[in-house]
Amino acid sequence: MVMGLLAAIFVYFTVCLLSFNRARSYLHFPSFVAYTVYLFLPATLWFQGNVYMSDMAVHLPFVIGVYIVLKMVLRRKFYVPKYILGYILILFIMMYTSWLGVFFAFGVLVYSLLHVRDIRGFRVLIWSTIIVIFFTLRLITYQYSQINGMEAYIHEIINRYVLRGSVTHIHHGFLHFLFAYFILFKDIIYNYLVNYLAIYILIAGFAWIAITKAKLKIVFSDNGYRFIWLSVLPVVLMHLVFMQYSEQDFTVLYASLFFSVLIGILYDKVKKSGVFSEKAVNGFVLLTIGLLITQFYLTNMPGSHSLKGTDYDLEMKMGEIVKKECPKDEVAFSDEKPSPETVFYAERNILLVQSQSDALEFLKKRKIKTGVLFHFDHTNKSASLSSIQTIIENKE
Repeated sequence: MVMGLLAAIFVYFTVCLLSFNRARSYLHFPSFVAYTVYLFLPATLWFQGNVYMSDMAVHLPFVIGVYIVLKMVLRRKFYVPKYILGYILILFIMMYTSWLGVFFAFGVLVYSLLHVRDIRGFRVLIWSTIIVIFFTLRLITYQYSQINGMEAYIHEIINRYVLRGSVTHIHHGFLHFLFAYFILFKDIIYNYLVNYLAIYILIAGFAWIAITKAKLKIVFSDNGYRFIWLSVLPVVLMHLVFMQYSEQDFTVLYASLFFSVLIGILYDKVKKSGVFSEKAVNGFVLLTIGLLITQFYLTNMPGSHSLKGTDYDLEMKMGEIVKKECPKDEVAFSDEKPSPETVFYAERNILLVQSQSDALEFLKKRKIKTGVLFHFDHTNKSASLSSIQTIIENKE
């Protein structure tokens, strides 16, 4: 939760920056609205308050990185040492942690190249970004190639992209690839609805006000578009390039910066327009926060069962079955993709295979005697979880 609070503070700073208000002078209420919305988003409540996955660590540097670049560009702080060093450090941490950092570096580099003719200070961002990209990728390549050599590392990188990328099913034909891509896209949309439905309703409300009220015209400034470029482009690129990775629900956390800052800016514009009283606007915001909490509550029902009726400890039970039925000297197989939770509770890796013959082929190639193929019955979502174990023997 500490990372969530720190990220919320930089959300506050970002809205202050975009609204041309000094964060240290007095409480800027639109920034406070963005801060509060960020803290109560279902995505941040869950992924920064209840669960943790290593890739989530990149989110805080991402929020800070967007703020630092905006500060350097908006306030012309290109040559201030603390901002240069801060940007270099944050970008290194981001790239060393997750691919989101690479896409963020790409966005900064492209934007800087497009504007360096008009503002020479962008040369600082260009060279800083290039140096960090080269150093970080070289460091990562060196470290991981020490395990089993450069060739094995490159081979594993390609395999990881096939597993997490967007072209996994291309070898089955173009139509099959398009269908699989659509299914993945559908899963990502579902994850965004689960975590940001109340925000979509609020944005639709702002849009309705802008359309129906002559006094209010919501227009983004150049600074607003700069923020959108820095906060949205890296996330969109990550989803498009790594569709298999992006279907994991925690990746929607990265969009929380954009949505919370957007709400703060829209609140500021509606309040200044005078179309509604301050009391009405604040009441609308409080209603939205109530909807966010309700949405979080409904999607994470207290007790032992989820909204869909599935036991919360389902993966734990799967893992315990694997741990009990498969000795350490045997290979554990599954005919469906095991979740990280199942692997954790099994205290071992579980290899995904398409069939029993694939499992046997794996054993033969590595001259392993026995393995266990698990099939779990997901149609029964409660405590009476059943599984089928097939002992596979390599008789060669």
